[in-house]
Amino acid sequence: MVHVLELLGCVANGKAMDEALAATPAAIRAYLTYLARHGETVDPRTQFRTRVAERLTEGDYLGQGSPQAAYAPDLRPVSPRELSRLVASASSLRPASAVGS
Repeated sequence: MVHVLELLGCVANGKAMDEALAATPAAIRAYLTYLARHGETVDPRTQFRTRVAERLTEGDYLGQGSPQAAYAPDLRPVSPRELSRLVASASSLRPASAVGS
């Protein structure tokens, strides 16, 4: 599994690390498309580069989705602007019937 640290919630999966890395550009494009569809000012066709920031190969959390797995960018506080954007993005995931309840 690959976590795209600059795009909270964007992940790419594969049976092996090479497969997950190969799936990462498509996952990023899909995530940017999602953000654009929900009002973010992003261009899903924008150029980007990927790099492996950290590779975890040991630990009980591998493949388990452990909440204890944290990366340096996860530990920095979000700005008020980022918080507002994240709340708006998460709100768009709620079913229309749940809005206002």
